Amino acid sequence: MKIARIASLHADAGWRTFDYLKVTTDDGLVGWAEYSESFGGAGVAALIDRLAPALIGKDPRPYEAHVALLRGLRRASLTGAFAQAIGALENALIDLKARALGIPVYELSGGPIRERLPLYWSHCGCAGSKSILTCPAGKLPCRMPAARRESRRGGRAVPRLVAERSAGEMVS
Repeated sequence: MKIARIASLHADAGWRTFDYLKVTTDDGLVGWAEYSESFGGAGVAALIDRLAPALIGKDPRPYEAHVALLRGLRRASLTGAFAQAIGALENALIDLKARALGIPVYELSGGPIRERLPLYWSHCGCAGSKSILTCPAGKLPCRMPAARRESRRGGRAVPRLVAERSAGEMVS
């Protein structure tokens, strides 16, 4: 198994772009990672493109050796966007290794920590806005029925701003 392709993919999520890294091997196995250029990391995809040739043709499974190589290549700047780029590549390689072994990623780290995670509906129906902060106040009250629905389905929290800007109406 050898790394054949490394590609950044971008999806418009309305209020920001979601960024994903796809590492594909010559036998078709794919490893995925998510990273973000939206919050101070502009240029991460370009840095991934710059680092990718060092990994093409290599076995993806010894990911620690690959991360050490990438850090060595960028010794002068191991922070900021380069750290994000190397982290995205590392996460995709870890995902690829787990898939090659047929196990969940958490098994590579000693097993799961918890069986369930609490739900937090962070966007609260404002996906069409650039930010929950720019979601027009007049539109927020119409989000409350959706928030109540999510509450009945097990959701336990919505952004405080939505509750405050919705005339004091809270989801219980």
